[in-house]
Amino acid sequence: MHNEAHYLQQLLNLGEQHPVAAGHAIYNREDTLLMGAGSPIDAQALSHLTEQPLRQPLLNSLSIHDGLTQPQLCQDIAQLLSPHAAWRALLGPVEELPALFPASLLAQHLTVMRTLYPALYQRTLRGALLSLCLARQLQASHVEHIWLAALGRLCGQLYLPAELIGKHVSKKHLQLQLEHYPESSWLALQHDLPGESALWLAQHQESLTGSGFPSGQQEPAPLAAQLLGIGDWYALLCELHGELSLQACRPALQMLRERWQSEVFQAFQHCAAHTAADFQPRHSLTENRQWLNALLNQQGQGQSRLRRLQQQLAGMPAQRSASALMLNGLVNELLHTCASAGLLSDEYQRWVLYVHDQRLEAASEEMHGLELQISVLNLEMQRANHLAERLGLGQVGRYH
Repeated sequence: MHNEAHYLQQLLNLGEQHPVAAGHAIYNREDTLLMGAGSPIDAQALSHLTEQPLRQPLLNSLSIHDGLTQPQLCQDIAQLLSPHAAWRALLGPVEELPALFPASLLAQHLTVMRTLYPALYQRTLRGALLSLCLARQLQASHVEHIWLAALGRLCGQLYLPAELIGKHVSKKHLQLQLEHYPESSWLALQHDLPGESALWLAQHQESLTGSGFPSGQQEPAPLAAQLLGIGDWYALLCELHGELSLQACRPALQMLRERWQSEVFQAFQHCAAHTAADFQPRHSLTENRQWLNALLNQQGQGQSRLRRLQQQLAGMPAQRSASALMLNGLVNELLHTCASAGLLSDEYQRWVLYVHDQRLEAASEEMHGLELQISVLNLEMQRANHLAERLGLGQVGRYH
């Protein structure tokens, strides 16, 4: 499996709090017993086991002591939602969430995440909760399987080197994150999750023009897989900008709405309306001038980068490679959605300048929405740059 060694090292990094042991007897392919059930696993034993072919995958043969349980998961969710009464009302009793199997690989991965990477664990819970809410709104079949798949969506990040997990780092390393962790999530959990859940992990790349690394599939993802995507987009914006309401994220997610069936985004809007709270500006009026200057500068940069990419694509000979198709689709989608949102409009620029000059308090909420839209644009431009470099088009702007 891709980068399994990185994940196995994460298991050892749990230390004395969650010691690693053989979940059952481990045999090599010649049926020689290597480790008895319950035998402790340290770095030396792990190295010995990884050097020879085994009867069963090593990942499925290890267990950890005192892994995440359903009551602990419910307690973590209750703490996450404690300031948000509307969210709690929408979800219903936390104790009635679909069950997490304590001895499962999913619980093991979540234990690693919870212990070593709490920010990534919080992102997982936020995204999974939104996916679950939307599934219930849509009365989707197999809601409990959607919940389990959403909890597993980011587990593939644990197969990256420890210094990269949950980070936005250099171009090369970010590309590794984007392209391999969804596949790693599916490979790690496919035999552990119900069949539908594993399938949605494999298909959640959203489409050719969505976050579809590395397959570049052209067919729309199943509805359940779309729910995983919109949930994680919300959680990612919270990770980048601090805790956000669904209503605050609506302008940014509206830019990506064509990746999801209309009923998915309508369900999101319904949830946003039912959890709406009073707007809390993240910037004071005294900071508005500097903040709006930075936003307007980023808007102009995004506009020029997209148009440059469009020109470069138009001047290229026809190509049928997956990278060329994905880049063309992504750029066209970005141009269309940004134009719909007003991000590429001269009229919008003039409106921003007007707000900048007047320093209108009433426009603060719209400006925060613009900030999140530009954040999405930056993330998608980074993906476009990776594809452009593969095609020899060079770098067209940088991540901010």
